[in-house]
Amino acid sequence: MPAKRRSAASQETRTAIVTAAHQLFVERGYHATSMRRIAARAQVALGGIYNHFDSKEAIYVAVLEAYNPYSLVLPSLRAAGGATAEAYLRDVADKMVGLLRDRPTTLHLMFIEMVEFDARHLPHLAETILPQMADVLARLQEFSPELRPVPLPAMVRAFFGLMVSYMFTEIVFRAIGGNEDMDWLGHTIDIFLNGVIARPTEARS
Repeated sequence: MPAKRRSAASQETRTAIVTAAHQLFVERGYHATSMRRIAARAQVALGGIYNHFDSKEAIYVAVLEAYNPYSLVLPSLRAAGGATAEAYLRDVADKMVGLLRDRPTTLHLMFIEMVEFDARHLPHLAETILPQMADVLARLQEFSPELRPVPLPAMVRAFFGLMVSYMFTEIVFRAIGGNEDMDWLGHTIDIFLNGVIARPTEARS
């Protein structure tokens, strides 16, 4: 077989392994997923997996690189628009939550990373994430006259943390039958932008 065709076949096999592993990690968790199960799901001989990965953790790292929410969300955030800081942040929130709703397994994967690995692979991801985050910071910097004098990295951390926790609580509220008519995301962003303590002119009567 020509080298080019071997290379394409090898990449297809690697992709099949990563795809199968992602499905199984989400369904069963990392520790409950065996290499044998991954091979069976990917329709690859068990020994063939080791031509591509030297361990199950190496497969997991490849899954995390391919399916982590940051790789999905950040390109859309760079495309977010708005003439004011508030409009921009609301657009970012809509895009981020929309993507996570469309791909709920990304949250499952982050649970695995936080619970089963104590986030030890995140520094590796940061090498890719942080340069892209710089674009978001630069966009926010354009609105600096509208913003409180809070360090932008802290603001971005608070915003992303709020969006992720919003998605977690959305799952909980859906499970217990929360009020579907309420604009939960709109109120959440309003709290991020304005807090919960009423100013004198906004005090409840």
